[in-house]
Amino acid sequence: RTEAARLGWTLEYGVMPESPRDPANHRRATVGPSLAGSFQFPPRVRFGRGTRSELTHEVHDQPCLVVTSSAGRERWLADPELGPVLSGVDALWLDGVAANPTVSALDELVQQARAAGWRRGRVVAIGGGSVLDGAKAIAAGLAAEGVSVAELARDPSVLDTLEVDPLVALPSTSGSGSEVTSVSVIWHRAPGGGPRPGGGDGPPKVSLSHPKLFPDVALVDPALTDTLPPHQTLATALDAFNQAAESIWSRRANALSLPWAIRAMALVWEALPTLVDEPSRVTARDALSEASLLAGAALSQTGTVACHALSYPLTDRYGVTHGIACAFTMAAVTEHMLAADDGRHEALATALLGCEARAADVPEAMARFLADLGVGELVRAAVGSREALLALLDEVQLPEHSGKGLRDLDHGARERIMSAAWSDAPRA
Repeated sequence: RTEAARLGWTLEYGVMPESPRDPANHRRATVGPSLAGSFQFPPRVRFGRGTRSELTHEVHDQPCLVVTSSAGRERWLADPELGPVLSGVDALWLDGVAANPTVSALDELVQQARAAGWRRGRVVAIGGGSVLDGAKAIAAGLAAEGVSVAELARDPSVLDTLEVDPLVALPSTSGSGSEVTSVSVIWHRAPGGGPRPGGGDGPPKVSLSHPKLFPDVALVDPALTDTLPPHQTLATALDAFNQAAESIWSRRANALSLPWAIRAMALVWEALPTLVDEPSRVTARDALSEASLLAGAALSQTGTVACHALSYPLTDRYGVTHGIACAFTMAAVTEHMLAADDGRHEALATALLGCEARAADVPEAMARFLADLGVGELVRAAVGSREALLALLDEVQLPEHSGKGLRDLDHGARERIMSAAWSDAPRA
């Protein structure tokens, strides 16, 4: 409770965190979930500007496998805090992780590390969500010699008896929250390329999840996000915003995850429009980094529910950036979930809109928020027509999400949600 108070979280049953818009008194909300059941959150987290300098304590006198993007090696070696650390350790670099990494590309990186003589040590992942997810898959692949990443995703229990190298995660974007989850999202094929008649080429992505893939340490330094370009700032922040919302909609939500998720949404709600107008606003960057961390922590307990599944065909077929694709249906899904609300949306309304707001106000306000950020416009430009959008419905894979949300989404609900999203409105 002392640590929670220091971080500004209120974890008492039924009390939500204070909204940045209205930091005075809060109306108490009757929220159903308690701490009944179980939760797992092993990462050791250090948050704040300058935190990246603590990498030196995590890798001292240990071999390091540094995983980053193709441009990452030059950038991190030039960083005044990270450069001296990375130059002074026994490091093997894997700097070829692309956005939305494929299973075949990750298998190649595993083999590259083996060929270079990697045996044991620390895996240090520095980059965005794709890099962090890729590093988890690489660590798993190195532990399970002779087993491909795709095979591990199908049967992660292979890792039960294996020793996986500990992972130190340094996120350079504010979106995925991968630094505090045990999930690695990877793709069977590179996204984009347009619609494929019949959609008969299988699911686009796979999730590799195992408790041993939780990072050992997360060093979350908002300064690493200061130079993010506008589109990446928007897309990654909306990823965090959506992950927090999906955690709220989950039946697995509890009295620990709900305050994290609601605060994460409130932070994005306040900070993202500010950064659109003032990209150099440091306090807003800090807020988005906190939001990403909290959303990832909440999602690590609940998993996703709806928008992620609806988003994958948009990314797979049309190359829509993940965060934009997930945010596209958020307002309409919120409207759908309200029919089964137990009080948690009342708490969200207070956090986003103030003490007088009600749950019923959230979908319309969210639709305006996303429309003002240009989410619908970006998706419409990529897809081209409502008919092309609705044609993707047959490719939406929801079995893994079925039964996890406050309400399920049958085919009719999915069509209504997609149609409403196309119009930038919460209702069809």
